[in-house]
Amino acid sequence: MYTLDSFVIGVGAANVAMINALLDAVIVRLSASWFLAFTLDMGFPGIYYGQAISPILPAIAGLLYFASRKWEHKTLVNVKKSKLYVIRMTNLISKENNEL
Repeated sequence: MYTLDSFVIGVGAANVAMINALLDAVIVRLSASWFLAFTLDMGFPGIYYGQAISPILPAIAGLLYFASRKWEHKTLVNVKKSKLYVIRMTNLISKENNEL
């Protein structure tokens, strides 16, 4: 799961990694630990088992995102905007050099 979250952040979809981390930490981990520890009266071993099985669902969600191939069409840099930025920076530098 953590490798998939790092991959998703690397391709520029940090919101997917955030949702996946919340799914792991809040929804699955807490509910599984609570259910095993208190509902099934397993006590501390139930908490440990809940911690152990909690990454399964977020890992499946990460694998589904990877298999969907939506990440292939993400761009980190907008080429048109980056060219415009380079042109503006070049103009700014040339103006500064002309003033000197």
